[in-house]
This record gives sequence, structure tokens and C-alpha cells, in this order.
Amino acid sequence: MVSIRLITTFFIFSVLVGKIPAFGQEESGHVTYDVRFESPELSDEEKALLPTEAHIWFAPGKMKMRMALGPGIGSDVLIRGDEVLVMLDLMGNRMAIRNTRKELESQSSKPFVLRQNLDETRTIANQPCRKAIFAASGENDMVVWYTEKIRLSGNWYYRLQGLDGFPFEFDYKTMDIGLRMVAREFDETMPPDAVFEPGTDYKIMTQRELEQLLNGTR
Repeated sequence: MVSIRLITTFFIFSVLVGKIPAFGQEESGHVTYDVRFESPELSDEEKALLPTEAHIWFAPGKMKMRMALGPGIGSDVLIRGDEVLVMLDLMGNRMAIRNTRKELESQSSKPFVLRQNLDETRTIANQPCRKAIFAASGENDMVVWYTEKIRLSGNWYYRLQGLDGFPFEFDYKTMDIGLRMVAREFDETMPPDAVFEPGTDYKIMTQRELEQLLNGTR
């Protein structure tokens, strides 16, 4: 089903990008991405329902990622220190699944590791970017264009190992669906504190509580 592929792709996106406590030139900002999905199995009607935009807000020790999963289905990943909230809005039914650093480390998959840093450069969202190739065991290679204006260090769930910058574009294929994200705009303004709050209308639960809810147990 398209919804399953979309959810899978969104979580790949959230794990790939990870937390961004930046050092160096930039420590806060907001990046808006254009998103495109490609698959021979997707009809024109299905493609029309797919998200076309994604967002990342970041500040020291905090980050929020957003991508819609379809009409009436919103999804955010909110990262604050060692806490990660996966926030879902299912037709107005809002829930936030809380994870901790320890829990995510026990579930972590193999990271993508820098295989080749190329000399190719281009400008994306008014920022100079460089091309790199990342590889992971059993996965397709990923092409990443990154800016060195935002640098990363010590990210325990950052899944692009060896990347000395922030991804402004990446191309990746998983299962039967390709994902291409290209930064359209980079705003260096510090995001408001409210961006990094889940909102009082979200029901916060643990992963175990969610599993019990889905299984109909107490």
C-alpha cells in the first residue's frame, strides 16, 4: 500500500537527517525542501497524494522535522536532548510516541558511511554545496549534496557517518520507491521556542503503550 511505503520513507528520512546541534558558522535555522517520489508502481492518482514538501527546524540541542504522509495525515519528529517524539496527526487524532536515546540505540540500524567525497560543487538554496556518495550494507548508495556552512559533531543518532556538513539534497531508493529532496530555502533566523513543543492536544505515550493500544491490550 502507498501509505506503508510513505511511512517507511518518512522514517528513513527522519533517521538519516537526525539531530543537528550545529557548531561553526550556523547554530539555528529552517530549511524547506521540495520532495519528489518516483516509482513505476505509483499511478498518477497516487502521486498526486504524495507529499511535495518537507521542513527541518533546528536550534542548539533541538530539532524538528516535518513531512505530510497524505491528506489528513501529518507527521513530525521532534528531538530535544536525549528525547525523541514521533508525532502523528491521523485525521485529527494526535499522538506523540516518546523514545529515549537508550531505546533508539538498541534499535539502531547500520548507518550510511561516506564512500566518496567528490569535487563536484553547485549552489542549492543560495548555499555552496558539495557532492558525496554514502553506502550502507544491503542498501542502495545515496547521493548527497551538502553545505559546509552548517557542521555537525557528536550526533549519536546521526546516520550519515563522515558527513562534515548539512544535507541540502539527497537521492535515495528503498523498496520500490525513490526519494529526492532538494532544499528550496534556508532561513538562518532562530525558530521560535514553540516550534519545539508538541502542543497540548497531543497524547504522549511510549512505544510500548502504542503497541498495547494497537493490539487492543491494556
